[in-house]
Amino acid sequence: MHGFNPYFYVHQPLRDLVDVVKEIRDLEAETEGLLEKILSFST
Repeated sequence: MHGFNPYFYVHQPLRDLVDVVKEIRDLEAETEGLLEKILSFST
């Protein structure tokens, strides 16, 4: 009996580390200061 993997799992190759780091840095720049704004509402 086979498990679910042969039917539902589709292998996705890993992305290049340089691309992943760039995406993380872009997201960080996009959300810069957001955490501070959120936390300042509680004080």
